[in-house]
Amino acid sequence: MSDIILKGEKRESIAVLNQQLLEKEPDTLDAVELQQEIQGDSYLPQLYAALERGTKKYPSDFYIVCINQRFRLFELVNRTFFIDRLSCPTPDFDQSVYKYTKKDDRLEFLWSIPDQQTCESYRLDPLGFLKAIMNNVDTYSPCMMGRLNKKYENSTRKKKQT
Repeated sequence: MSDIILKGEKRESIAVLNQQLLEKEPDTLDAVELQQEIQGDSYLPQLYAALERGTKKYPSDFYIVCINQRFRLFELVNRTFFIDRLSCPTPDFDQSVYKYTKKDDRLEFLWSIPDQQTCESYRLDPLGFLKAIMNNVDTYSPCMMGRLNKKYENSTRKKKQT
């Protein structure tokens, strides 16, 4: 798996980014705000690049899985990998999933699951979880309604029928 680097895009080394983050004053951002700050402006171009790659590669519907990877040596540095695949992935931590429907030429957001530590903190702090939900209804509504596994099962069932 490798990161997609857009033409002409210059990237600083992970060590430099980590040092810059360590020198900043600690933020009081919640997990969602922190993830949005980390991803910045590169998320959508990389998502569209994965979409374009998948439409060329697959003759039918497919999924785009966005996996957030944290580096052990540089705890404040994350990287997101965009992987196109035919099968619906099993829900996992640090993962966002989109489904592309070729017939409708439509990209649908399915779910996003934060890292395990954030999920555990939400379990211990229900008010913090509710705040995250209210600020990001589209992201958390499938999980909150208990439909995340049902979405996964429906996607895999539809795939087997076709």
